[in-house]
Amino acid sequence: MPARIAAFDGVRGTAVLLILALHSGYGPHFLGGGLGIEIFFVLSGYLISTLLIQERERWGSVSLSSFYLRRIARLAPALVLTLVAAGMAYRLLPDGTFAAYAGAVAAVVTYTANIAVSLRWSNLDGLGHTWSLAEEEQFYLLWPVILMFLLRLRRQRWAIALVVLGVAASWASLVLHHGPSIDGIPQAYFRPDSRAGSLLLGGLLALVVRDLRVRRVLAAHLTGVLSLVALVGVIIAAGRTRLDFLNECVPLAALASMLLIGHLSQRETSVPARLFSVAPLRWVGQISYGAYLYSGLFNAATDRWMADWSTPAIALIRTLAAVALAAVSYYLVEQPIRVRAGAVIAQRRERLHALSAA
Repeated sequence: MPARIAAFDGVRGTAVLLILALHSGYGPHFLGGGLGIEIFFVLSGYLISTLLIQERERWGSVSLSSFYLRRIARLAPALVLTLVAAGMAYRLLPDGTFAAYAGAVAAVVTYTANIAVSLRWSNLDGLGHTWSLAEEEQFYLLWPVILMFLLRLRRQRWAIALVVLGVAASWASLVLHHGPSIDGIPQAYFRPDSRAGSLLLGGLLALVVRDLRVRRVLAAHLTGVLSLVALVGVIIAAGRTRLDFLNECVPLAALASMLLIGHLSQRETSVPARLFSVAPLRWVGQISYGAYLYSGLFNAATDRWMADWSTPAIALIRTLAAVALAAVSYYLVEQPIRVRAGAVIAQRRERLHALSAA
């Protein structure tokens, strides 16, 4: 896989725009925007797994400490800014108490927000959208160790079968046990066990794509077009047809995303690749993490004034405000820290691998 695939930034941009459209006021009319989470999960699972596999193939081992430090450098700056902003404006949030804010911060910084919401320990007062970050971080904590075990198996078919079993178990939990409703949303939407399937699907893609026959199938132009059409179809159909969002739309969107991401990883000149490589969409993808964080907080803080006169124009203004905040954060805070920390961590990783090889 190339060092950086341009279309992947476009995929991120598409996913975050779907989510922002949902969060900013289009919710009742655009339930499919929530499927942007599945796109993020599959892409994240694939990229993380691919990087780990490549490091192991290059050095013969993986530095887990360097991996976790990279994640901190990538995620912490914007998250800290979000928590500070929430602290400064906690009276504007739904509960409006410092106790509620403190409880939400505790869940966010320990990456247990998804558990806190699903067990009703906290409603995360204005920070409820961080449940998905908790899901990813829990995956990042466990998956590298599991992946290293799978790569040591004599037959990779066993490794693939085990991951497929994990995906099936997660989706069975999603479909068979919705759990109690939390503000109108089934508990299964937030639970770690029921939402791990899409992340695992990304990991599965990273394993199977090493097979030349699989790469040929994924590289086919027809694979890219059909997977894109399927994904768009599910997004449009969500909330407008008899398709159940959790039971059917989530797994279907994840499978379509897996095929599309697999195609983009193998072919950079197809129609889908060119669509996702459009410069504005790639730019939004680069700032997507901050846009997701700031939009959730901004919308929670302004909902009380905008709920009664929400219109597409207001939704657009809220979306643009989140994008603007994310751009400032990306260029002034996130990127400088990431570049400097990345160089230090890369040097540290090479020293560790050199010592282990000596």
